[in-house]
Amino acid sequence: MKFDVVISHYKNLNLLQRTLESLAQIELPTSLKTIHLVENGMDSGAKTLIQKPEYACLPLTYHYEDTASLIAARNRGIKESNADFIIFFDNDLKFDKETLSAYDEAFLNHGQSYFFGGPVIPDYEKKPPEQLLGYMPLSVKGFKLGNENKAISSSDFFLGANHALSRKAIEQINKNGEVYSGAGAAGEQGGVGEERRLQKALSEIGYKGMYLSKAVVHHHIPAEVGTIAWVANRYYRYGIEDADNKNQFKSARRLFGLPGWVLKGYLNTTVDMFFNKLRNKEKAYIESRIKRARFKGILDSLRAK
Repeated sequence: MKFDVVISHYKNLNLLQRTLESLAQIELPTSLKTIHLVENGMDSGAKTLIQKPEYACLPLTYHYEDTASLIAARNRGIKESNADFIIFFDNDLKFDKETLSAYDEAFLNHGQSYFFGGPVIPDYEKKPPEQLLGYMPLSVKGFKLGNENKAISSSDFFLGANHALSRKAIEQINKNGEVYSGAGAAGEQGGVGEERRLQKALSEIGYKGMYLSKAVVHHHIPAEVGTIAWVANRYYRYGIEDADNKNQFKSARRLFGLPGWVLKGYLNTTVDMFFNKLRNKEKAYIESRIKRARFKGILDSLRAK
């Protein structure tokens, strides 16, 4: 049994260096074959970075993907790998000593009929305000399902920063390696949720998710995440994702070629946002701004189609 790691990298070389430094200090199982670093969208100097002597202990291979897309980068990593299992990490992580060993043991014990994932612990530069934290995604709030390994329910899904697929699962979805799909995040634009879509599809054809309590990663959360603007942008991207669900628009009445309920929601939340700000109702302002951002994401995505 062999496994590979795919790390998707975009732009921030300092965070990548932090990730590689952490990897170089943990246990590397003998089953680990290759760490595929897939830089996408722009050349930040990652190819030169991985050639430094301090990373000689890591089986690193560099690939460049023209498209600035997490989806494209992960699919490229899949195509470059021929391992039995692939772990997917982001480029802004730190690792516990046993992170890779926990995956290695699970691959041997549970085999090809599972997909896998572990805890994602937030590593804040500055913790977001409590009034915003409730609107944050799990990648910011953190993800943990306990201290024991267990099969997860069909309503639980692992985060993209820390998950793994078997070769059998990959080929079941797409033999050509185009496993991740949809409007993925690209820079500040694009949708979210490509990992959830994939795991849902796998669950529907009989694969089970296996939670690995010791496969821990610590996810860097920059200070700017704790702002209303960041949260609103995130919900804008949720709106882009919502626009792919065509069933919700089938029976909708149209105004200017767009679903009436979406236009109405956008206009109502715009008005609410204005008056809530005028009256210094901070909690209500945050909620109305976030809802408005989601409606705008839907509208912008539908107009572009």
